[in-house]
Amino acid sequence: MKMKKILFYLLLAAFCLSNAGCSKEDFYIDNNVSNEWNGEGTPTWLEDKQFEITMPWAHESFHPNILWKVYKFTHEDNLLVAINYEKVALDYISGIACYASNGRQVNFDKVEGSFKKNAKLICTNFIGEQGIIPQVCQYELNDCEKLQWLQEDINLLCKETDATDNRFTLRISCGYCSDDVNKYIVLEHLCFDRTKKQSIKTAWFYTPAGQKLDTAPSIKSRNLKFIELGLGFFR
Repeated sequence: MKMKKILFYLLLAAFCLSNAGCSKEDFYIDNNVSNEWNGEGTPTWLEDKQFEITMPWAHESFHPNILWKVYKFTHEDNLLVAINYEKVALDYISGIACYASNGRQVNFDKVEGSFKKNAKLICTNFIGEQGIIPQVCQYELNDCEKLQWLQEDINLLCKETDATDNRFTLRISCGYCSDDVNKYIVLEHLCFDRTKKQSIKTAWFYTPAGQKLDTAPSIKSRNLKFIELGLGFFR
């Protein structure tokens, strides 16, 4: 009986020590302390972390499109920041980097449950209803005040893309094109399909009065402006 008690207390002590070892320190990956963030606005160190994430891709010949979504959340009363990134260029890479309020990197696996429960989006370069909706006036089109119908189609395009989990917008372009006779307005959408790991482009053509064409005209010339994902493009 005495031996059983001794064994019991040894096991209890080992359990306590193992739990004591699971301190907040176990969540940290580095010791790179920056300015403390109070949860308002965005952290002063955010762009530095963003730059660190992109460093492995600096040698690539193609400038990547990078989708950023930055969240704040709490874990055991600790304020944390999660940077969700998706990079599209020569290949597709996605991940989540997590940081404490003072900029120290945290093991995201340790806090993923809390992230799923209370994460709140604080900034993004996402093109869509959750982020940035391009405006007709940004495309340098003539008589923008008469192009409300085009803005409505852009809004609908953003809404429909948001509703699709496996796709996100890389670029929305607008401008003019012409065949041998007529001039048309073009709305062009470039998105990335996460499942197929490929970009998909779709274009719609309109008369200047706003009538959508059933078939694409034989284009002889085109002049489009675009709004796309880019490094540091946060709102």
